[in-house]
Amino acid sequence: MPLGQGLNQVVQLHAAQFQPQDFDPEVHRHVVYQNDRDRDLGREFYAFRRRNAEIDPTTTLTCGKYAQAREIGDHIQLCIEPNHMSIVVYSKASRKALEILLRKIKYHIKKMKQATLAEHGGGILFDHAQLQKGKVRAMAETLLALLKRRKSLLRLQLSGITHGALHKEWMHTAAAMRKI
Repeated sequence: MPLGQGLNQVVQLHAAQFQPQDFDPEVHRHVVYQNDRDRDLGREFYAFRRRNAEIDPTTTLTCGKYAQAREIGDHIQLCIEPNHMSIVVYSKASRKALEILLRKIKYHIKKMKQATLAEHGGGILFDHAQLQKGKVRAMAETLLALLKRRKSLLRLQLSGITHGALHKEWMHTAAAMRKI
């Protein structure tokens, strides 16, 4: 008997020990999952996925394996990765929540000279110098005006960062605002 067939029988015997006594392969069929990425799923599915991504961008905002998903209140979501941060600001976000976000970003990028805050798929809103020297309230007003123009949500990208304060657990507590 070839080695492949013997190994296959061992695997089947091992799997059989976990099956119920009344198991019949003709009656109890297994569900098989496959990779559907290459298969055409139809126009309806793609239209649904596109509408869903427009309504809730966090469906396409996937945090990677080494990322942390965080929130500031109910209307700001962060996906903190080692080299960049994705931010989603919903239309009901307050100026105070934006000020908290900007204070945390300012503290995070103190020594990161290449850091920039840009709109996702758009231009740079603030570079490192503007983020460090600018008034938090004025920057929050700018983001709020941009959010009003976008109507539903605003996606931001903080790039040029390395492992800093926002990657640490203490930064996402209420006591962090006293330190920064």
